[in-house]
Amino acid sequence: CARTALKKLTVNGYQEINGRLNAPGISKMVFVSLLAVAAFCDTQSAEFPEDKCGVFLMISPELLGSKVDESDRKRFFEMFSSLLPKLEAYVARYSDYVDDILSWAYQYVNKLSLDSGLEGTQFFTETYMIEYLTRDITKTAAPHSAYLDPACGGGNFLSHILNQLYVSRLGTTADPAACMKSIFDALYGYELDPDLAAVASVNLKLKALMLLAEERPVGAADWQLFCPNIFTSVRPNGFGFLEADFAAHEIRRAADGRRRTLQDLTAVATGIYTNPPFQTVKGMPGPMKEHLKKYFSDAKCDLCNAFILQCVRKIRPGGTIGLVTQSSWMYLDSFEHMRKAVAGGSTIEAVGGFGFRAVFCFSG
Repeated sequence: CARTALKKLTVNGYQEINGRLNAPGISKMVFVSLLAVAAFCDTQSAEFPEDKCGVFLMISPELLGSKVDESDRKRFFEMFSSLLPKLEAYVARYSDYVDDILSWAYQYVNKLSLDSGLEGTQFFTETYMIEYLTRDITKTAAPHSAYLDPACGGGNFLSHILNQLYVSRLGTTADPAACMKSIFDALYGYELDPDLAAVASVNLKLKALMLLAEERPVGAADWQLFCPNIFTSVRPNGFGFLEADFAAHEIRRAADGRRRTLQDLTAVATGIYTNPPFQTVKGMPGPMKEHLKKYFSDAKCDLCNAFILQCVRKIRPGGTIGLVTQSSWMYLDSFEHMRKAVAGGSTIEAVGGFGFRAVFCFSG
């Protein structure tokens, strides 16, 4: 299985890197950077010379950020470039399954580094769930349509929406890159974890270049073609999309630091698609518990339920929401008021129920 092989590759690679650096947060992002190099080089045309160190220095600043200067990035490449052949072999073997490869690798490596504080709620969305929820996007898309994932993780939802819109629009233009840019202008993501926001941004760029490579040769100069609208909070913030005051919540774009507010993102969203974090009151930090009681009382201190309510509140009139949720809110007596709040201003078009083993990495 591609995911099992990726997990093994990630564990071994991270352990080798952190065994020498002894810096979990940096080791995690060095590994992801090397994996991104392997994925990018796989898209490059044979007519472009491969300078893997140059590719690492091109991509890694977006993932390592200001934590690491250029001299250290060069040193890290020299220290760990021996891992690249294994990463490249994986990408080549599982070329049909490398969509969102950085996202899944981050989930696995984050469980090892334990430096973000969000490891317990970061479980990403299976492809079949995304395809089910977004299956009508190309039929309903309009010139003003804009899509938001407010808990975007590694960008899996946005990556698949990008793919669907690009395939549907490609035949209407002679310029594939311009077509792709117009789609990027309609995709937005917010992520509480700044490292993961950087992963989502790079993940989307890689997806765009994979698609572009099917139309023309792709080289290093193409890396700067796209700037994904993936944002994280400017200042540490434990509430993220559940913040009470969107207009005052300042966010920055992962790729270039451009600043906006959370309100700017929801103001344009005609579609919200997300897999929110799951956490009940047991083990929930005190500040979050009090926040949910104050602003999302009908959610009964359930993080996923609070996301459902927030999405309903923030979607533009006539918009569409697609969510991966637990099912308890649909039938437990304690969530009666929540069901009324959801049904009061919305129409549920479809519900897909999944049983055990619905998520690859869960036993339940």
